[in-house]
Amino acid sequence: MAAVLGVEPSFRARTRAPPPSGDSKTLCFPWFSDFSLSIYDDIRRCWARSNSLLNLRITSTATFPIILELMPSGSHQMAAAGFATLITDTFTHVTHRYSSNYFVPLGATRVRINSPFETEKQADASFAPVDYDEEPSVVIEVGRSETIEELRGDMSRWFSLKSIKLVILVGISKPTSAHPELPTLRVEMWYRVEDETKREPTLTKVVDEDWSTGIPGPLQIPLWTLLGSTEVPDGLPTQLELGVQQLQRLRLRIISAWTKQASLFNF
Repeated sequence: MAAVLGVEPSFRARTRAPPPSGDSKTLCFPWFSDFSLSIYDDIRRCWARSNSLLNLRITSTATFPIILELMPSGSHQMAAAGFATLITDTFTHVTHRYSSNYFVPLGATRVRINSPFETEKQADASFAPVDYDEEPSVVIEVGRSETIEELRGDMSRWFSLKSIKLVILVGISKPTSAHPELPTLRVEMWYRVEDETKREPTLTKVVDEDWSTGIPGPLQIPLWTLLGSTEVPDGLPTQLELGVQQLQRLRLRIISAWTKQASLFNF
């Protein structure tokens, strides 16, 4: 542990250091060529004691087999967990049935993806049909330091899996002159449309909303995407509607978490 404790100050010093890609929006990327999960666990516990607003995420690329990403966790986790909870709670409230009989929340599940190269992809939140086989059908991706364009790149990789029916993107970024005290919140929802005449499925954007200053309306989630089948059982709605009041509460919780982090990271 002494060696791990000695690493911690370099993490703190590199909080705003950009990775080799030149992405200055990324808060921190320490790299290790020889790395073990036990070291990662030690560093994570050490860092959690020193700053509860930061979180370590482990990822990989073709160039860097191990990347530890230091990132703010509050608004990011609030958006992912809040959306997932709202979906399950709404299903139970509307249908008076347990969602676990129809679909399963998988949380931040890891899945192996071969596009554009073989690697693992981790969702911020996800769902799968109750009889699923390893891979989810609905994924929620939240970007706290990513642009909405970068999130769409993540979305395209998810849709390389045939099991994925729906992807929800939540972008959280800096305020603008139109709302200097509020973060920019953008929500997009995409689903796949299979076409036997085409080699690749068609991706259709069904939601593109700015939540920065309010909620424009309810969100309609096609229930078949959660069930993994176009056949919706009798007695269930074809669309799961997330109401404006519930979405507004989620929006305010995301903004509250962002505000707590803003002074720490100066954005």
